[in-house]
Amino acid sequence: MEPDAIPGKGSSSGHVTEIEQLRSRLSKTLEKFPSYNTDFSLLRWLRSEHFDIDVTAQKFESALHTLAAVGAFNNNECILESAQNVLRSVTPAAEYFPGYP
Repeated sequence: MEPDAIPGKGSSSGHVTEIEQLRSRLSKTLEKFPSYNTDFSLLRWLRSEHFDIDVTAQKFESALHTLAAVGAFNNNECILESAQNVLRSVTPAAEYFPGYP
């Protein structure tokens, strides 16, 4: 199975055309954020916007640039404490978020 294939689906998800169209549309953005350039990630975003490529591209780009603007890619968010520190630095209201210690 390809490393970025959709689990249980391989690359034959039935939406290969839409995934490739979105990948082409977001090519410059995906160069900056290569970890999001996977079939799984792109299909997830496409599904959330009912396969509207224009809307998906706008929202995907906005989300990635917003995360970059708040420094989310500058830390190791895989470690819970690091993710909490990022949230705390963005907003003091973070301590009131559900699931926040």
